[in-house]
Amino acid sequence: MLKEEFKISYNEEYQSLKKQINDSIEIANDKLYAIKISLSMVGLKTSFEQSSSLNKEINKLYEHNYKLGISIEETINYIPQLIKDHKNKKLTVDSRVINKPIYKRIFGIPYAVEKMEFSAPIEFVSNFEMLWYVRDMATELGKMRASIDITNELKQRYKLALNKQDSICAALDIDSQLLGKIKHAISVDDFDTVIISLKSLFASMPYDMKTTEAYFHSHIHLILKLLGVEVVSEVQTNIGRIDSVIETEEFIHKKDDSTVAIEQILNKKYFEKYLYSKKNIILVGIAFCNKEKNLTTFEKVEYS
Repeated sequence: MLKEEFKISYNEEYQSLKKQINDSIEIANDKLYAIKISLSMVGLKTSFEQSSSLNKEINKLYEHNYKLGISIEETINYIPQLIKDHKNKKLTVDSRVINKPIYKRIFGIPYAVEKMEFSAPIEFVSNFEMLWYVRDMATELGKMRASIDITNELKQRYKLALNKQDSICAALDIDSQLLGKIKHAISVDDFDTVIISLKSLFASMPYDMKTTEAYFHSHIHLILKLLGVEVVSEVQTNIGRIDSVIETEEFIHKKDDSTVAIEQILNKKYFEKYLYSKKNIILVGIAFCNKEKNLTTFEKVEYS
């Protein structure tokens, strides 16, 4: 019975927290940042719960018994004793009031007691202290353990995501700070910074490497995906194909090559596919040069 109460409570709390976290990460443009924020929020909840000395003792008991293979029923049945011991200890602690004299001073030299300050240690109240029935304690323990487990999973998830990004950056010989600069520039429609940063990346290529337009397209697509930017390549419309579409919180960018591409986007009305959006639509043409093995010029037009 107690085991079932614990399981039900644990699963409900775990699934609820997991859904909230996954939903927030799903809609985020920056997945790594969203994981970090989720970790901060859930971690704050868990830290607050563990600020109670009683909760710490109960969690310590749970982990100790779990490692030894002691049943969850035995763990839960021992919680009332922990609560009783905690309350007795709390009465003793609360009675230990700290007296601090405040002195009168002349030229910084104390000569008499002006008053006494009284203070007592602060102890956070645990939800367990307000429970009378063991089954309710089983429910509370399930919730507490779900928060702890979700927090630990998020820590691992953030660590893996961070390591993955660093590994890809190392494999591509890309500075992760430069990637962050590109992402921020895209989000605020600063394409001068985007182009300068991309040119810096492509300038590190060996001079004897064979390049094509597809090479630049694929690498820019990969870089944007790495950043967690919402980018789709080879987007088809009713009368043509857009090289890439980049969507941020406020902007929709359509990328093709050079000034000729801007004219083509306008003539073929590629932008019409996104007129339903309330976001600003930015048309971007970028010129690649196989001889220079880099981006050369770009043109940007805001459709209104």
